[in-house]
Amino acid sequence: MTAGNEALVNILLSTYNGTKYLVPQLDSLIAQDYAAIHITARDDGSTDQSCKLLEDYSLKLKMQPMVGRKRSLQLIKGENIGAAQSFMQLIHDALPDAGYYAFCDQDDVWLPDKMSVAIRVIQERERQNADCPIMYCSRVTLADEDLHYLGESKIPQRGPAFANALLENIAYGCTVVFNQAAKKRIVDQRPTFFLWHDWWLYLVVSAFGQVIYDPVSRIFYRQHGANSVGSEANPWTNWRRRIRQFLHRMGRRGQKNEVIRQVEEFYQLHYADLIEKNAGEISFLLQSRCSLAQRLRYAYNGTAFRQDRFDDGLFRLLLFLNLI
Repeated sequence: MTAGNEALVNILLSTYNGTKYLVPQLDSLIAQDYAAIHITARDDGSTDQSCKLLEDYSLKLKMQPMVGRKRSLQLIKGENIGAAQSFMQLIHDALPDAGYYAFCDQDDVWLPDKMSVAIRVIQERERQNADCPIMYCSRVTLADEDLHYLGESKIPQRGPAFANALLENIAYGCTVVFNQAAKKRIVDQRPTFFLWHDWWLYLVVSAFGQVIYDPVSRIFYRQHGANSVGSEANPWTNWRRRIRQFLHRMGRRGQKNEVIRQVEEFYQLHYADLIEKNAGEISFLLQSRCSLAQRLRYAYNGTAFRQDRFDDGLFRLLLFLNLI
């Protein structure tokens, strides 16, 4: 499906009690300079006026078509299952004939060229291999509740890689755009356990396709207490938050490690299609938990990594001490 010469982009928006911020976000989606956009909004059991607002926008787009641009909005009213599951359901409910798909949070604001830049970059890679799963993500501009500038997110210095996706997510979901080949990979092997939709996509596409990281931000990423996942501009606050999240996800002795559990789920679903190098990285990581000798070996020679050197060292130390 196209408008003019541009393939249709299906924006996947999950909402939950988002009335306070939805209007500027929806306006920024409609104002994109990309011609063909369909918004699939899944409401995750809101108790405010989110659904009414989305219905009003859907009607407005039908009654007031934009010259030279295709704009439409479909609302799906769902049960409350949480943001990650809601986005995963959106992938499965997405338009099957769209050319590209984009995750969208309810409380951000997109710059007008966000979609067009992402699609152009993906299409450059598709010209080399049309069947390759491709995912685009980028830096974000941090802003407070009133969209006042707070700073820029940190650029992952070691870049996207499958070995990184095993232990860490560098993709802000609100920046993610992906092609049909990537969507097919997710839909064909739906996970029963995953930490976040954007992390799962990063893991799958880095294994079977290409992940593009853009160091230029084209989105205002609003920071406030209601965020499902946030990023702090204050380095000290951000450091403490990262430590808490790291220790929580890595678990404690005798408990199931959430990150490792996600890796196991990925391996069970995709092991038959993995290239030898990627299968070896997973096996090495999973076997490291079996004995002291293997933990020591992995601490020195493990291939999976986290972007921050401190985080990476902490992971290896806790693994060696059998604390995760």
